[in-house]
Amino acid sequence: MRLLLIRHAIAQDREAFRQRGGLEDGERPLCDKGRARMKKVAHGLRRYTADVQNFATSPYLRAVSTARIVVKQAAFPQPIEVAALLPDRHPREFLAWLVKIRQNRQMSTGNRATQPIIAAVGHEPHLSRLIAWCVAEREAPLGELKKGGACLLRFDAELVGGQAVIEWLLKAGQLRRSCRCR
Repeated sequence: MRLLLIRHAIAQDREAFRQRGGLEDGERPLCDKGRARMKKVAHGLRRYTADVQNFATSPYLRAVSTARIVVKQAAFPQPIEVAALLPDRHPREFLAWLVKIRQNRQMSTGNRATQPIIAAVGHEPHLSRLIAWCVAEREAPLGELKKGGACLLRFDAELVGGQAVIEWLLKAGQLRRSCRCR
């Protein structure tokens, strides 16, 4: 199985949003620049991924909005909100969700070229911690996934920490340039 992790697009400034309305951070929306850039990122994702069978998103507005853009621009399936993608959750929680999805869909590992993809939109530092957990079963991030960036992991066997391989990790700008769209 392969796991495509996507960081949400650029959102409104956290402090300015808080001062304006006092709403919770989970309600912070994308900014215009973030929406525009994410459309191109989504086209780039489409070039690098095929056969996305499931699509999950954090329940936070900026992640849900990012997922909607990806659905429209890259023809991913409709996303479902998964609490295990919230910023304060341990990576094991999302892996447990993946195991359930894999069992429900009876996904096989197959060969690398035909392995199904499950995609997910989330936040930092959770996604970087998730990548580190999947690859090395370590709590501390190995790096940072920038806004609009994406990483494709491959699990050849069990969906447990330390079993994934990073197939690629691309910044938003790299994905935008690869889409060849205006």
